[in-house]
Amino acid sequence: MYNRSLFVALKTLNRAPVATSHTSELLLTALRDADVEGHAEACYAIGCAALEMNLQSVATDAFAMTIRLAPSDAQILDGILNAARRCRLPVKDVTVAIAHGLEGRRPSPLVAQRLCYLQLLERRNVEAVRQFIGGQRGGTLDPVYVRFLEALDHYQQGEFTESFRLLMPLPDYCWHQGETAVIIGILCSAGGADHCKPLAKAINPAILFPEERAMMEPWLSHLSLVSENDTAAAHREIHVVQR
Repeated sequence: MYNRSLFVALKTLNRAPVATSHTSELLLTALRDADVEGHAEACYAIGCAALEMNLQSVATDAFAMTIRLAPSDAQILDGILNAARRCRLPVKDVTVAIAHGLEGRRPSPLVAQRLCYLQLLERRNVEAVRQFIGGQRGGTLDPVYVRFLEALDHYQQGEFTESFRLLMPLPDYCWHQGETAVIIGILCSAGGADHCKPLAKAINPAILFPEERAMMEPWLSHLSLVSENDTAAAHREIHVVQR
């Protein structure tokens, strides 16, 4: 369905790329219209536009509405996460937006995985996340991702050996660069830097949440000392993709 208010808002933003109360109101009007129309893609576009204008509260509202209208669309959620990383929207705001959008709705397994990851990354509702993950063994979530979430949880409790055990050997899996930064932090904390050097080279820190970047950064100087002879083995163990 055609959203005229969204067109007007984006046209105005293109002409005046500095946020004002007027541009904020235009985006909010477009968001209300998109909600009435049930147009998740329009809500997502409004959220991205708000992020580019540094209107974080508008972006959070838009992304919450996006999730409410498309609670099982993992592709839209990945788009939200990528936009949030690129524009430095705090993890807590993303987590709140997703949780609000999912109220009273059943997410797809992929969406549930992403929310668990963000909550562990932020250390929000950790006990509830643990209980959820514990009930997923043999369930609908990807078992490889469940082990990753368990490894992150153990890492945050200082149980580095157990977190390393859960991740090794690394499976053939398509990880986002942010998740890969977390994996690097987990493996290095348990002495597994030899698995990590080529992974670190493949990561662009500009597209990471601060919490993801913080797990990898303490080890960067050490990773530069890892032997080049280990590069091929590490590449076989993990495949990094930009989701």
